[in-house]
Amino acid sequence: MEFFSTIISAVIIFVFGQFGLKFMLEPIQELKKEVSKILNVMIFHADRISNPSSNTKEIVSEISKILRKHASNLEAKSSIIPAYKIFEIFKILPSKVNIQKASQLLIGLSNSLYDLTNGSENSKIIFKIKELLLIKTDSIEILSAWFVFIFGVMKKTSG
Repeated sequence: MEFFSTIISAVIIFVFGQFGLKFMLEPIQELKKEVSKILNVMIFHADRISNPSSNTKEIVSEISKILRKHASNLEAKSSIIPAYKIFEIFKILPSKVNIQKASQLLIGLSNSLYDLTNGSENSKIIFKIKELLLIKTDSIEILSAWFVFIFGVMKKTSG
């Protein structure tokens, strides 16, 4: 009889473990993957985002679609995580409010690519998105952003 109770206990533990994995950990992992994809896009297209005047309409349209896709994916993937508030409290995941703000900023960033004078402002938006999504920023990146900002200000005043 003890043998059967051990097997039943093992099966119950396995089922609950799989339940936790499928309905808790996988959605969290998907959200974290989406955040990393957003970071990838912001780094890969940083030159185009922070200098929109150098872009063709095709490039702007492509980057804009990518940013909008990630904005919608971000909100969608955060909405399927059960007990989100617990992960939010322990700073495992960004708050729902910050997810919504980051999504709005991504859409705003996609729109701002059509404005050829928005380069330094776009760099600030990227930093705000990183902050909202709990993405760590190193000091070299901060210095390079200031360089882009100062260069953009100098370019506006001289041109």
